[in-house]
Amino acid sequence: MAKIKITNPKLGQALVRELEDEPTYQSIKAYSATHTFLRNVLHFCRDQEFASIPAKKIKEWFETHGVNYKTCLDALVRHDLIEIDRHYIVGTKTRGYRLTEKGVRLVFEGQMEYLKKLFVDPGLRRKLQKQQSYHRTKADKYKNAFLQYIHHGLMSYSYDQTAVTMINDSGWEHLTKLKAVMSLTDFTERSFVELKHNEADGRVWNEFVGMKSELRKCFGLGNLKYRFVMDIRSCHPLFFGHYLVYRSEPRRTPVNPCPTYGSALLKSIAEKKERERSERLSYPNYTITHPSPSTPISSISITHPSTTNPILHYDGGNSDIGPELSRWNQLFSDPDTDPKAVLIRDLG
Repeated sequence: MAKIKITNPKLGQALVRELEDEPTYQSIKAYSATHTFLRNVLHFCRDQEFASIPAKKIKEWFETHGVNYKTCLDALVRHDLIEIDRHYIVGTKTRGYRLTEKGVRLVFEGQMEYLKKLFVDPGLRRKLQKQQSYHRTKADKYKNAFLQYIHHGLMSYSYDQTAVTMINDSGWEHLTKLKAVMSLTDFTERSFVELKHNEADGRVWNEFVGMKSELRKCFGLGNLKYRFVMDIRSCHPLFFGHYLVYRSEPRRTPVNPCPTYGSALLKSIAEKKERERSERLSYPNYTITHPSPSTPISSISITHPSTTNPILHYDGGNSDIGPELSRWNQLFSDPDTDPKAVLIRDLG
């Protein structure tokens, strides 16, 4: 059979050579449809062993390229590129799919070739720059301001070549490597999942928080480069400790000091109330109602809080809390330390 010229840069030559003798893979479109399918299998396998994908959805992916999906899947199984769990229950459970070790290795080789080419092929790089510019200038995608904020950040991230080198030279297993290069591809093509809040905890999963932490060090936002990640899982005790040490110390600013503009502000409020009263009196048919007598202000007991020592049970700057606050700040801001692992180790 005559060799097919593959123009899709994400299709590795090793995968093409594996399938080129199959009758159904005499069309370039079959390779493009297969790449879409395998990429989605990886995505849906994110937190489970097999990717449960309805046959109707798979059929749509292949029909978009004008290809019969059943013959392609049969060929992928024959060549030991995918596994199908075959556990199908009508209306209850769809079939599950996953890549074999061989499939993972061949797809990874193709994706790695593609990412390396991005930094040496001016034509491909320019094409992707135009695509990224188009996505960045589009109108807001989400009505929810928080989701739009995350989306804007995802569209603005960029990474350097060290990310590709790190993956290629790492000792990670093949599946981990493949998921890592697929993450980089998502950012290269600005192809992200639909953002939504998790009903259980309200969190929003996205590709940046889902990638390996080692890769984040290769990312940046414009001229801003990665420095460290602040872990905020225990932010409230840290904030309270900071408050006790720095805001409650008598030698510093009191907790509830009277602002320097207080008298001017009170005068402005009084003038506004007087204007409103004058306007009400000028209305026709306006009648004044006198409130019932109240307790004279002079007889009300007023206790003024102390501004020199606002928290009587704590004299700020305690020598025990200060070092503890510094220790915890260092623990939760160290990019090379996992606070959870440290706590588990220390607490047993």
